[in-house]
Amino acid sequence: MNENINDYLNKKRTGQTQVKKTYCSFIKLEDGRLAEQVCNPDPAFAVFDPKTNQFTLQPTVQINKKYIYPIEGDLVTKGVIRFPQVPEEYTDTETLRQELKQFLHSFVDIHPFYEELASYYILLTWLYDKNTAITYLGIFGDYGSGKTRAAQTIGSLCYKPVFVSGAITCAPIYRILEIARGTLIINEFDFDKSEMGIELIKILNNGFERGMSVLRTNKNTNTVEAFDAFSPKIFTYRKKKNDQAFESRLVTVPLEETKRDDIPILLPESFEQEAVRLRNKLLLFRFRNFNNKSTVDLTIFNGIERRLRQTLYPLLTVIDDKDFLNTITGFLNNFQEQQRQDRSSSWVGEHLQNLVDLTCTQKIDITCKQLAEKYNASDEVKYKITAKKAGVIIRNEFKLKTERITSGENKGQTRIVLHTEKIRALCLRFNIEIPEQSSLSSPSSPQDQAQSEDSEHSEDSKGNDDDEDSNDSTKSNTNFPLLKDDDLIHQEKEFRNKLPTYEKSSQEYTNVYSRWFALREEGERRGLWKFVPSPTE
Repeated sequence: MNENINDYLNKKRTGQTQVKKTYCSFIKLEDGRLAEQVCNPDPAFAVFDPKTNQFTLQPTVQINKKYIYPIEGDLVTKGVIRFPQVPEEYTDTETLRQELKQFLHSFVDIHPFYEELASYYILLTWLYDKNTAITYLGIFGDYGSGKTRAAQTIGSLCYKPVFVSGAITCAPIYRILEIARGTLIINEFDFDKSEMGIELIKILNNGFERGMSVLRTNKNTNTVEAFDAFSPKIFTYRKKKNDQAFESRLVTVPLEETKRDDIPILLPESFEQEAVRLRNKLLLFRFRNFNNKSTVDLTIFNGIERRLRQTLYPLLTVIDDKDFLNTITGFLNNFQEQQRQDRSSSWVGEHLQNLVDLTCTQKIDITCKQLAEKYNASDEVKYKITAKKAGVIIRNEFKLKTERITSGENKGQTRIVLHTEKIRALCLRFNIEIPEQSSLSSPSSPQDQAQSEDSEHSEDSKGNDDDEDSNDSTKSNTNFPLLKDDDLIHQEKEFRNKLPTYEKSSQEYTNVYSRWFALREEGERRGLWKFVPSPTE
């Protein structure tokens, strides 16, 4: 346990064992000054006073009567974590950003749009801890496309870059992030099928948002330790990950093999010298902008899914070029369209497409058996599914209800309750068109609504509906035109706040979510919302 300086001196005078020091690379002092670690060549703190716009170099800083020391050891001396040397003056933010672009252009071949985007991402990393979430940057390409060079070039300018390779294990990663609180750059991040890869992706999924700690048990003391994984991250990879949550956190920079002759084959010695000079300027940029409030024009998110809004919002806090913001609008729409296409080609998207196809030939009593048979009929299917498995997909992936058929030729089978509004929203999300002949192409019919309401008390194929809450307040209601704007806003907030009180696997959660989702969609249609993250994100 760390002790204050008086206890430390007393133990030193009496010959007792020396206590552990407290190490940190950035801290905001009690009087508002900012202390950031620099190395020139020895570790020290550059302490910046926002009131005077001046800085001093100090070997330690003191807070709450404790001395704080800069990080030292192999992580610093061997360049695992790269620090600035000293704050250096720059003309203005735009001129500094142009210098960053010029540096990138000199050493790597990136499309002009992504070169511009990368320069803003570098600025974001130096202010990332002002936000509650952070955007990840993915560099995607085949062998020889320049992924490693791009990661080196972009990463060397980011805030306290930490370079690791795909061969690293998980334990050092979250420990280094806890110490450095800088930008993690992982080269050749292509081991997602291993247990370590799966574990690492879980860590990274938590590291995009402040307060989502990684918990580990200390085997020596048998105590639980919490590690803060919140930081900017850059990845290079050759193939897509099988994790939609992870992919949705990435802004991907595509690369192809360069045809430019002016890019050096090997990085010259001047590369690191120029990188240090720019990091020095970026440190002063961080000092001057750390306490400044940033605003985002939320109209740029019109028509954009909530998850994508949350991913891109931090990046937009550092973009003030109106022309580039207009370009970003097109990028957001293309990015969303690509995500929807990726979803539609997934196995979940395939089942949704099959369900839509079935609605073209029959209006009611579409069974889980029919859905399984349609899926199994495809020549590309490697593993066939049963009707029971189809029912699990319907309930867990689509959040639709199923119920036993008690009469007719399909008696004993499980039918899918077609909640038109919900299925249409899913089709939009998965980029699946609804044909005119489909029963989903028109608003919910009274028969659909009756089925949905009757299923509240029916027995599904797993018998999980017996305990459903029959409270009408949790059922979906499409009669929104009768609601005034203020009432709709109030109801949306009410149902959004209810969601965390239920288990996600419960039927109550499904009912409340359905109502909340419908209210959100109606509010977006009316243009009522500013950015409000989904409670499930």
